[in-house]
Parts: sequence; C-alpha cells; structure tokens
Amino acid sequence: MTAGFGEGSLPGWAQAALDLLAWAAGGEPPRRPWPPAVVEELRRRNLDGLHYLAFDPGHPRQRLYDAVWRAQRAATAEMLRTLDASGLTVLAFKGAEIAERWFGSRPIGIFADCDLLVPREEVVEAMAVLFGCGFRPRYFDAEAGRLVPFDIAAIGAILSEHYEIPPFWRFQPLDLDPEAIAAVGPQDAESVLVSGGAAQLAVAFDVHHGLAVDLDPAIFLDRRIPGPFGAGFSPTPADHLWCLLVRYYNEVALNGKDTLRDLAYAALLVGRAEIDWERVVSLTHGHDTRPGPFYLLSWLDGLVPGCVPGAVLSELDPRRGSRARDFGWLAGRLLGAVEPNPFGA
Repeated sequence: MTAGFGEGSLPGWAQAALDLLAWAAGGEPPRRPWPPAVVEELRRRNLDGLHYLAFDPGHPRQRLYDAVWRAQRAATAEMLRTLDASGLTVLAFKGAEIAERWFGSRPIGIFADCDLLVPREEVVEAMAVLFGCGFRPRYFDAEAGRLVPFDIAAIGAILSEHYEIPPFWRFQPLDLDPEAIAAVGPQDAESVLVSGGAAQLAVAFDVHHGLAVDLDPAIFLDRRIPGPFGAGFSPTPADHLWCLLVRYYNEVALNGKDTLRDLAYAALLVGRAEIDWERVVSLTHGHDTRPGPFYLLSWLDGLVPGCVPGAVLSELDPRRGSRARDFGWLAGRLLGAVEPNPFGA
C-alpha cells in the first residue's frame, strides 16, 4: 500500500514505516532490513524499535530500549501494587499497557512516561502514594538539559486546569552495557542520564483523572478489566483502541504531532486483541467522532486487508455524522509527502 501516492512520491522511510505497521497489524513480517539512514528516519517518528525487533533485536538501541523498559515495568508494577494496597482504583493504559499485554513485554522505543488513570476523587490520595514512593513533580528543561522541580504556582495551575496531574519523576540506577550506553543520544536526555560511564533513569508517571478534555474517564473505569502487571486494571481493548484513535487523530491534525508510534499501538491492538467492534462503533456514534476511527482504521485495513470488518468501516463513514473535525487522511503529513491532487495532475 502506498496510500494513493504515485510511484516514488513517498520517501524511503515511509514505505519502511508502512511495512512495519502492517506487521504490527497482523500482516506478514517485513522482507528485508533497511539501511541505517532509513532506520534513523524511523527513529525520528518513534518507530525504529519495530525495525530492530523484526531484524536485529540485539542492536544496542534495542538493548537500551529493553533495559529502560525493564526498569519502567518494575516501577509500574510497584506503583500499581502500592496504589492497589492503598485501596485506590488505578488503570494502566497507552503504550506501556499495550507493550506488556499485546507485544510480549517488548518496547518499540523509550516510553517518556507510564500512563495511569485514577478516579478524580482519588487523585489526592494517589499523589500521596507517589510522594511516599520517592516520586516528585518535575519537568524537563530543554535549555538546561535536565529535570527541574515545578514551581508551586505551575503545579496549582495544572491541577486546576488539566485532566492530569503534573508528571511525577524518580531517579534510579539503570544497568546498561557499554554499547547500550554509547547508543544513548540527545533525544533520550529526558529519560536517560549518563555520567562517568554510568547511567541513571528518570522514571515518570503521568497520572490522569480524565482521558481528554471532552472524554469521560468512565469510558475506561466502568468497564475495566484485570491488568497485565499483577495489580491494577486496564481498559478493554475496544475502549482502548477507540480512545487511541480519537486522541491521535486530533493531536496530529491540531497539534502537529508527527510520530507514528500511536498508530503502531493501534495496529498492535487490531492485529493481536479480540476487538469488540460493536463497542467501537457505539462509542464513535455516541461521541460523534467518526473521522479519526474511520481514516486510521482504513489505513490499517489498507495495509492488512480484512483486519477491520468492512461493515465497521461503513458504520464509521464520516458522511454519516458531523464533519466539524474531519481533517481527511493526514497521510501526507505523517508520511513526509504531499497528498495527491484529487482534481488532476
């Protein structure tokens, strides 16, 4: 599939990305590895981990990803156990949950943070648990190249205006071999700190009390299922998929997001989970959010024909509802090209 683009109109990394997304969605494994320049472009789109796992799982970059994830996974399990023991309801979701449950606990990159959802009325208690486990609210100062504490006024503004609390971070040693340490680059500075030949990991939790400005957390909380970390819960695959598609589509269209990792997460759900498609359709109709699910699921079905039932795509057709947030395929933006002129050459 070339998303309707003419021969040679897509950059080489884009075809590699499409092949890897097809594999994630249950298609055939990619046939051949790509040269380093292409893999570097995949890294810029947060998709290089899929390439390493397909062709070179022992590559130093993938060893770095694996080591970071082992530490993040242990911290996530610890946090879920502690929150659960405190009588709080907590769900893991987004990348960490999907990698753990649907991709054999293998990461496709470094997770900047691990996302948790708690009911709004339990946020204060959850923050107390985070403080008790050594986590503190911080942010990454790009100019200083390090994590710095939030000002109290900024913390107050975030708590009063957002559907998540400030990110909470904790530093801990990270066991990396010399080649993996050498693979750490400037793009990893927010999570991995190297000094004197030793590495530290900044483990972060993003604790949500909402899914988005206009998405009720009850979508996840009321239908939660046991999670894959031994404690805590997860959203159902259908709820998770729908929320990913809606959020990602709007973030690409409205905020200029150009990573392909979220689409890879959706592909993993479509290719490996048992999706309740009636639920996906019901959520889409109920929230009048047809464009995102339609276009993105059509992408995946174009890569792996039949992975999304045709009747589902028909029900999601944007022409059946509001098109106020219909931004089209977004293929040119995400694949580094200009979409074909629909009216001629």
